[in-house]
Amino acid sequence: MGIISLFFRQYANVVIFILLEAFCFYLIVQYNNRQKTILFNSYSYIFGNMYERYAGIISFTRQAEVADSLAKENANLLEEMLSLRNSIALRSDTIKDDSLKQTYELIEARVVDNSINRDKNFILINKGEKHGITPNSGIITQNGAVGIVRQVGMNYSIAMSVLHRSAIVNVNIKNKGYFGPLVWKGGAPTKMYLEDIPMHARFAKGDTIQTTGYSTIFPSGITLGQIDTFWRADGSYAYTIIVNLVEDLAKLDRVYVVNHLYKDEISSLEKSVKNE
Repeated sequence: MGIISLFFRQYANVVIFILLEAFCFYLIVQYNNRQKTILFNSYSYIFGNMYERYAGIISFTRQAEVADSLAKENANLLEEMLSLRNSIALRSDTIKDDSLKQTYELIEARVVDNSINRDKNFILINKGEKHGITPNSGIITQNGAVGIVRQVGMNYSIAMSVLHRSAIVNVNIKNKGYFGPLVWKGGAPTKMYLEDIPMHARFAKGDTIQTTGYSTIFPSGITLGQIDTFWRADGSYAYTIIVNLVEDLAKLDRVYVVNHLYKDEISSLEKSVKNE
């Protein structure tokens, strides 16, 4: 109580002045329509802007939550699609064990860093070992293949972009069967080169280029691009084809890491054959 009494003794004049100012302001607004309108408009503008910003923050947060939810749903749908495609590819005389139906697991992730203007470009994602990421796993989007995981940390992973001079993706021409390596030779981040397509092959501009599924990195049928131009050098028995990529790698955001559930088993078998 002593502190309160001391405060009022020291600042009594200021408090009385503020109260009188507030009372006068009330009288002016209460009995003057013009001032009342001005006050109402000012109040509406200030608090309207505050509410709009608050609503924007809430909306942004909800949109992010919805986007994360949709990304997980998309991962599940892509998993089902890949499993269905794998099931359809089985021969009719193949024994269909339920445990073999799902070959791939998709783990959704966000791109936190990405380069496209170097000779060796990489993609950093926000998922790592504790999320189930392993080296040599493919990275895809809803549009197509974009990279291969190389280094895995506990919480983050680094992938070699398809825009990397050492990156080689085994692809074929859809519905034609001819296959070869798809590589990037630098330059435009929207084009790659398909090589070793035999001279007797028949294809046309606009044909789709997709993964072969010959490795455990990418499933078969993942699109990479469409044929743009092609030529055969003098004395060569194979075509070189320029492919326009379907995915704009400069805009990567949400991606899916492809985990082949039998990768270790296949790798072990391949190593045993090489050692014979």
